Amino acid sequence: MPARLVTRGSMQIILSVAIALVCAPVVAQSMLRVVGPKTLDPDRPHLLRVEEQTKQGWRLVDPAALVVGVEGPASLVQDPSRQAMNPVTVRPDAREGAFTVNAAQGDRSASASFAIGPQAPAGSVRLQINPSRVLHEFQGLGGGVLFYDNQWELSQGDEIWKWCFEDVHATYLHLLARPDYERANDNDDWRTIDPAGFDFKASNRALKVAERALAIDPNLKLYLSVYSPPAWMKVGETTRGSAGLKAGKAYRQEFAEYVFAYLKHAASRGVRFEYFAPFNEPDWTHSQDGMHVKDFAELVGLFDDITTALAELIEADDDLEMPRLIFPDSLGAGALTRTRENRAVLTANRRMLEEKVDVWGVHDYWNTAGYWPVRFEELRALPPVGAKPIWMTEWAQRDNRGDLESANQYGANILNALRSGAQAWMVFEWCHPSGNQSGLISCDWGAKPPHKRYWRSQAYYTFQQLANTTPAGAQVVDVSAELSGIAKPSSKGQSLPVEYLALKTPQGMVLHVANTTGEPVTVEVEWRGDGGPAGGALVTDALRHSRPFTTDELALRTNRRSASFTAPANSLVTVVGWVEPAEGER
Repeated sequence: MPARLVTRGSMQIILSVAIALVCAPVVAQSMLRVVGPKTLDPDRPHLLRVEEQTKQGWRLVDPAALVVGVEGPASLVQDPSRQAMNPVTVRPDAREGAFTVNAAQGDRSASASFAIGPQAPAGSVRLQINPSRVLHEFQGLGGGVLFYDNQWELSQGDEIWKWCFEDVHATYLHLLARPDYERANDNDDWRTIDPAGFDFKASNRALKVAERALAIDPNLKLYLSVYSPPAWMKVGETTRGSAGLKAGKAYRQEFAEYVFAYLKHAASRGVRFEYFAPFNEPDWTHSQDGMHVKDFAELVGLFDDITTALAELIEADDDLEMPRLIFPDSLGAGALTRTRENRAVLTANRRMLEEKVDVWGVHDYWNTAGYWPVRFEELRALPPVGAKPIWMTEWAQRDNRGDLESANQYGANILNALRSGAQAWMVFEWCHPSGNQSGLISCDWGAKPPHKRYWRSQAYYTFQQLANTTPAGAQVVDVSAELSGIAKPSSKGQSLPVEYLALKTPQGMVLHVANTTGEPVTVEVEWRGDGGPAGGALVTDALRHSRPFTTDELALRTNRRSASFTAPANSLVTVVGWVEPAEGER
């Protein structure tokens, strides 16, 4: 639902709740345990984790094999997808008392009891913001219409389009060119297109999404990636991701012609792309469509030859303009930074890459020990990257974690990536089948009344809050954080349990705090140098199944140099509207 804003002075606080990660483990039985806070707030749902012990430590149990029951004044809440999820959602049915959760998997079982009542802050976060130290420019959020362009056909009229492009202030729309448009080579001259050799019927759904999106928001910037070139261009005559492009420059030029023909067709429908990436996760051997390039030196050569040929075709055309180039769209920054041979290839091709690459784009699925906190810092340090923009071009929550837990993961991962060095962030799919709640719009083709066939997920509201309070062009500023009484994750592929991001905008300062723990957290904020709050506050809840929060509920206190508030359990808090002190007050 749209946020309801009540303003006091020039500062606002926006609060959205994304119920998710919980803590405080309870003693396990038979190698299982149920994990959650000792006390649960009676006014909201909570997530409890059912975990099993492995050699690597405790991990979530597969929800498909899990049986969970509740004894006492509380109820299990079914996920909107109607799928089994872990963590499980429970809601107290009384203002006080206690209840027990019983979990079983095969011959293993565990139980845990939880009290019902007000939750006191379990820890604190101290943030020191230095507005005078700008780290990088924030260039916007976006989303994809990639594998699941058919999900948009569920929309009643323009409802999904309005949710995504009118109610959310996104910057980018990411589309994928499929391998189906040229079943056989149209002719032997890559500089000449034979229209009879192309059939763009398979592009209709994605281009329809783009057409209607641009009608709502003409300022959207479109970004195209190639899923796979046609089978006849690839080794083994297959579009599968395990196969690469056939050897020889001729096939690289035919690849460029294929892209050029698609760009011409899209332009004829009023869809023009400002950004183009020739590859989609070329470092991985996908079982679905794709193009795997094992040798990174070959990938760099492919990029050079394909984009050179594409530029020649566009230069000779009287309509198209050359899109800005994104490279390499690998699984993650580590594909470039954590391999000595790949770093050497980048250095050897530094001049070409500096001239051609406009944006260094990477997905955010790659991880290894020690990598997560420094992944974008390491990418920035590579010689060809320099001051060029770094974008996180795809991420999705891919496990059966449910609607509420997914929202927390989205909030934490977005803030972590942006404060760590990514300048733009893009969700995998705007619309996605609801089985693992990976999309912002969750879809269920088989649903029958009273169940919905599509709905805005909790992650949608998290994404909406961030997009609508953080304009592209804002400047990410330095923040140091000290967490007390909050368990930190391992360094492998995890964000902090309380994530944060501070930015300068033309309208003032913005601070986002995502509390993904199951208990409230006290947040203390101090400012160094220029900047500070002007006083006054607005608090609202932007998520479904929740109620607006008041200033008193956050225990908000502000002055010119500091602020403090309580971030509720499993919440995203956004503070906007701070101003720089007057000259005499600095």
